[in-house]
Amino acid sequence: MTNHLLLTSSLLSFRKTGLLLLLLMGLSFSAASQEIDLKRIKEQTQNPASLFFYDSLVSQFKTNPATMSLIQGQFLYYGKLFNKGFSPYAPKSDAIKAFNNVFREGNFAKAIPLGEKALQRDPVNLELIAALHACHSNTNQASQTSFYEAQLRLLLGAITSSGTGQSLKNGYWVTSIADEYAFLPLMGLEAIRRKGSTGEAKAGMTDIWLIKNPTSGQEEELFLTVVNLLRTDL
Repeated sequence: MTNHLLLTSSLLSFRKTGLLLLLLMGLSFSAASQEIDLKRIKEQTQNPASLFFYDSLVSQFKTNPATMSLIQGQFLYYGKLFNKGFSPYAPKSDAIKAFNNVFREGNFAKAIPLGEKALQRDPVNLELIAALHACHSNTNQASQTSFYEAQLRLLLGAITSSGTGQSLKNGYWVTSIADEYAFLPLMGLEAIRRKGSTGEAKAGMTDIWLIKNPTSGQEEELFLTVVNLLRTDL
């Protein structure tokens, strides 16, 4: 856990944020899901003539995320998998490490420019966007807080549309281990422990988490699959 940006001192803050986002987004853990077509996403995001060309989606995401649809969010989030050099297990950049160090100290005003600099290089970084949302919220910058909230809504909506999280077959798909750890508190989920992993999912390795349901308070299993293109036909 200490290798991730969302460290223990910040998890409670994000969990509270996640509960707020759930209310705003109307997300449901039992909502009907749709299969993510990675082959189509690859084709469309790499085609400059497509409505879902990746550079165009990123540009809109960086300027006006609130205007983007769920399907655009899906192509944006999972289209990242096909960026040159992307790896779900890649180490953090020096820019993110610099931001991380200041963020841990709770110096949010100083952390903001460092985080925004890091985000320029990796604009669809769920973990970094969540941290910047917290920075602006804690420094009472309403406009920027709303901007990053819109980005979070879009990315979390894409992830929750990929499954129900209630079984191996219907686990939520995330693009990196970092996103797996960010997703839980952002959705208002209290992770009790990770029960184990299985390689049986067709898209990648699935982690099975024991979580506390934010509505019922009951302990439940949650399935999160880190997509690995080496496990697919792409």
